[in-house]
Amino acid sequence: MSLETQLAALKTSAQVPDPAAISELLATEARSRPLKVGDRAPTFTLRAYEGFLVSTGDSLNLGPLVITFYRGLWCPYCQSDLQSFDEAFDRIRDLGASFLAISRSREPGLDMPADHGLHLRFPILEDVTGNVAVQFGIRWSPDDIQLIEEAFGLDMGNFRAFEPWITPMQARFVVDRDGIIARSEIAFDYRQKSDPTDLMSILTDLRRQR
Repeated sequence: MSLETQLAALKTSAQVPDPAAISELLATEARSRPLKVGDRAPTFTLRAYEGFLVSTGDSLNLGPLVITFYRGLWCPYCQSDLQSFDEAFDRIRDLGASFLAISRSREPGLDMPADHGLHLRFPILEDVTGNVAVQFGIRWSPDDIQLIEEAFGLDMGNFRAFEPWITPMQARFVVDRDGIIARSEIAFDYRQKSDPTDLMSILTDLRRQR
């Protein structure tokens, strides 16, 4: 059932929209959207905070790819996770894999990693429009947000019963050289944090498959 159909059914079932019912519907929808193991990963090219362009196609030519999405460099949980990946960077590289971190700054081009004490050995890419996060199913598209706002007369910027609207969910994907997702890990609660070493087993397996 499409989001539009579900919203219409919820709207007609009650004269006054129930925030709890709306939140439950959107939470269920959000959990069904992220890409899963076996799905083809979207290809993209994004600009690093330092200004150069990075393409997933170029990375996959070298081997498997770990892609991690972050809520923002301002987030202390994200900062801690990025530091953990920097500590594991040599092990990831020794297994023939590349690592890309993706974030969305509060002010495009102005929110640099060094501003948050982050000095990392891998690029952090800036998803300015949020469209890459939308393609991976971890952020709501502007069209979906407009649909929800029009259905219930809500300002989603102020409706805090559920996240994310503009901020993507923290998530990571392992993509094999053929562009297929081999591992999908979604943090529906941004405070969730797994250890980068949890990825070493799947990266080892992918290396053996070469």
